[in-house]
Amino acid sequence: MTDPLSEIMKRVQLEACVYFEREFHAPFAMEMGGKAFAQFHAVTGGSCILEYQGEAREVRTGEVLLFPRGSAHVLTDKSGQRPVSGEAFMKSLGDPEPLFSTGQRPARIICGHFAYSTEVAHPLFEDLPDLVHLRSVRGRQQSALFGLLDQIIPELAGAEPGFQLIVDRHAEVLLVMIIREHYRENGAESGFLRALTDARLAKAVSLIHSGYASSLDLPGLARSAGMSRSALSKAFKETVAVSPIEYLSTWRIMVGRDLLLRTRLPLPEVAEKVGYGSEVSFSRAFKRRLGVSPAVYRRSGSSA
Repeated sequence: MTDPLSEIMKRVQLEACVYFEREFHAPFAMEMGGKAFAQFHAVTGGSCILEYQGEAREVRTGEVLLFPRGSAHVLTDKSGQRPVSGEAFMKSLGDPEPLFSTGQRPARIICGHFAYSTEVAHPLFEDLPDLVHLRSVRGRQQSALFGLLDQIIPELAGAEPGFQLIVDRHAEVLLVMIIREHYRENGAESGFLRALTDARLAKAVSLIHSGYASSLDLPGLARSAGMSRSALSKAFKETVAVSPIEYLSTWRIMVGRDLLLRTRLPLPEVAEKVGYGSEVSFSRAFKRRLGVSPAVYRRSGSSA
C-alpha cells in the first residue's frame, strides 16, 4: 500500500535533531536567528513568551511551535528583554552554571530542528505557514504527539548509549505528527494533506506515487479517481494548488534527484525509472526545476 506522506519524508531526506529539554529560569531571553532548516520548540512545563515578527504571544505547557522556514524568533519570560543568541546558550551548557539555570518561574522547553531538502518545492511544505503554533495538543486524550515527547524526554535525561539516535528518530516522526495536528487544529479546506483525506484525490495521488515510472496521463489519473478529467483537474488544483500533471512532474523530479544522490545508476536508467522516455527529456525537465543538469547536480552532490 502506497503511503505518500512517508514517501515524501524519505525523498526530502528528513533529518531531525533534538538539542535539549531544559528549565529556563526568569529572567531569560534566547534568540534563534534565521536558519536554513526548520526549528521547533515544545513547552513541557510552565510558560514563556514568543516574540516573532514584532508581536508577542504566550506559549503554555503542552503547546508546540514549528518554524518550517527557520524564521528568527525569541523565547523569553517577559517581552522587551535583550536576548542572548541560541549559540551562546548552547555554549554555556558546558559551564558549571549555564545561562538561565537559576531564578524564578522556570519554563521547561524542548528545542531542536528538522532539516529537509527544499530544492524541489513540494506542496506539503509550501502549504505550511512560517509559524505553526499548536495550542491544544496536550489537552487531547492520549495525544500521539506528546506521547512521542514523553518518550524523548527520559532518553535525553538518561543519555544512555544510543540515546541520540533514539531521540532523533523519534523527532523525525514528531514532524509528521506536528503537520497532522496543524491540519486538524485549523480545519484547513485545502492543502496536500487535505487531498489525502479526500477519497478520490487520494487515489490519484497514490497512483502518482506508485506509478510515476509508467506513462501516466490525465485520463488514467481521472479513471483511478473515478472522476472526469475536468473534475479531477479542478478539484486537484483547488486543493493542492497545482494540477495533477504538475504534481506528477514534481514527484518525478524529486525521486530523480534522490536517485542521483543515493545511487550510481547511469543517467539513462535514472530517467527511465522516473518515467521519462529519454535522458534528454529528463535532463530538460530537471534543469528547468533545479537550474542545473542531472550530471552537474550529481557531481556537485557527491563532492559536497
